[in-house]
Amino acid sequence: MISLFATIAVAIAAPDKDAIEANEKAAWQAYKDKKSDEFKKFLSPNYTAVSADGIQDLQIEMDGMQKSDLKSFSIMDYNVVSDEPDTVVSTYKVTCNPLPTGKTFPAHTSALLFGKNRTVNGTSSFTRT
Repeated sequence: MISLFATIAVAIAAPDKDAIEANEKAAWQAYKDKKSDEFKKFLSPNYTAVSADGIQDLQIEMDGMQKSDLKSFSIMDYNVVSDEPDTVVSTYKVTCNPLPTGKTFPAHTSALLFGKNRTVNGTSSFTRT
């Protein structure tokens, strides 16, 4: 379920690493706080994640959020790369207490994310796919 946090961002020009990282942290916070409507804003309608638990779609991810007992998280070593104006790939390490699945994992888990940028009411918004 760690891979559930796949940030997809489409940038008009070069990707704004700080904005994309802030967006990813906001998604984790919404997940931790079990704010379904807020968390869903970070996900594409055709969202797909692949993890040790299998393949998850949007509904499975939303259901998993309600069952999780995530108390804290920490994101480090955040990086963003892009060779397309509308797509980015971000990577980072995350520490969760406990993991969203309730299982134990190594102290740091790596995440690989893809994203797209979209504009909502004139404001740029990064969406995970």
